[in-house]
Amino acid sequence: MRRAMERDGERRAMERDGERRAMERDGERRAMERDEEREGERRAMERDEERAGERRAMERDERRAMERDEERDGERREMRGEMERGERWREERDEGRDGERREMERGERWRERWRESYGERAMERELWRESYGERAMERELWRESYGERAMERGERWREESYGEMERGGERCGEIN
Repeated sequence: MRRAMERDGERRAMERDGERRAMERDGERRAMERDEEREGERRAMERDEERAGERRAMERDERRAMERDEERDGERREMRGEMERGERWREERDEGRDGERREMERGERWRERWRESYGERAMERELWRESYGERAMERELWRESYGERAMERGERWREESYGEMERGGERCGEIN
């Protein structure tokens, strides 16, 4: 009986030992599974971070592309604006030239009619008057009629006469 009890004790010890080993193996297995799970989570986080980095890089590239497109659009608008301004300037210039040309043609027609009506000399006198003024025209007519020296004497006399009159008027207190 004792032997049976010893064998039973040994068997139980072996069973306990087997259970203990099984529990240890089970614990080791669970620890390995936990480690594998943690490793999987770590890899998943790394993949997520990598994807997030790739997404940020793509967003950055898209933003840069949009900025380049906006810059190009701005340059195109600027060029288009310059072209439009250039076209307007050319149109205005051409309109101005047309106006000047019409004005010149009118002036030429007017001169032609004047020449036909009054003769070449009268035409020259009128052009002189337009260019240099009434006073210069009078001097030119005086020069034509009486000669250079007579004109100089006439101007000297006029300056002396009017000069005296002006000074005399101031002396007398006349109101001009």
